[in-house]
Amino acid sequence: KALGDYLEKQRSQFARFYFVGDEDLLEMIGNSRDVSCVSRHLGKMFAGIASLQTTAENPEVLESMLSREGEVVDFIRHIKIADDPPINAWLAKTEKMMQDSLGEHLNSAMKDMEKIFTEDGKVIEAPVMEWVGKYPCQVLLCAILADWCQKLEVGLEKGGGAELDKIVVRCVAQLTFMADKVIQDITKDARQKLAQMITEVVHQRDVSRTLLHHKIACNRNFEWLQMMRMYFNPKEENMLQKLTICMADATFFYGFEYLGIADKLVQTPLTDRCFLTLTQALHMRLRANPFGPAGTGKTESVKALGCTMGRFVLVFCCDEGFDFQAMG
Repeated sequence: KALGDYLEKQRSQFARFYFVGDEDLLEMIGNSRDVSCVSRHLGKMFAGIASLQTTAENPEVLESMLSREGEVVDFIRHIKIADDPPINAWLAKTEKMMQDSLGEHLNSAMKDMEKIFTEDGKVIEAPVMEWVGKYPCQVLLCAILADWCQKLEVGLEKGGGAELDKIVVRCVAQLTFMADKVIQDITKDARQKLAQMITEVVHQRDVSRTLLHHKIACNRNFEWLQMMRMYFNPKEENMLQKLTICMADATFFYGFEYLGIADKLVQTPLTDRCFLTLTQALHMRLRANPFGPAGTGKTESVKALGCTMGRFVLVFCCDEGFDFQAMG
């Protein structure tokens, strides 16, 4: 009983320990300063972190996180385990640094986006490939979505029509460039990132064409408001509140949970309606239940929404013995 109480106390100090079994948690506590030992269990606690990398000089100084796909994301500041030896303390620091680092990378990526397009929407090859290689895939997807939303908002404020046509041309230029680039001799990391970005830009192109076809000329029209939109506010001082996600009247801050290079779900009109229902439920502090036959993408759609919002999604396989206590 004393051991159970001790483990419960550890879990109450760092909530992600609830996702780790008693034996694994004891192993981590017993080797709290051994980063390689703790890294074996990170996949159960974090959505995208497979391991943590230390500096060559000191095995107790963390400098970056590594995803299952091999993507390396540098921390904006090193974490010294010696400053806070208890495992819950330095893992909490790692969690905070994960969010801060993604926020800082996004801030830089949004500034660099201005250099990768010409004024008429053409893609400049060298800056684009440098941009893709410099930032994590997750940051790139957020940046292109936030940039597209900003451009579309401005276009609709100016009355749509020709302005929306420019955005469609820009999306097509991006797709043409990326589709040509993925079949060339580039690194595996860059190809993975471009593949995810193609899926995102295809959806942006389709939405832009739909708005143009329906002659939408106002950014308050529901045809536009019902779409998932991202807004980046560079003037916001809090790094974790710079990126806002909106859908209809629901508004959320992006979660900045590192997700690695997860396969991106293709977004269709049905996916958009599913996202609209789920975000409205979240906004009203209610629950939502996608309904349909097995294998139609209900779970994948919920996971895709979590990825778009930068949140850690947990999937439980429920049976008759699974009750509220098991969930807690």
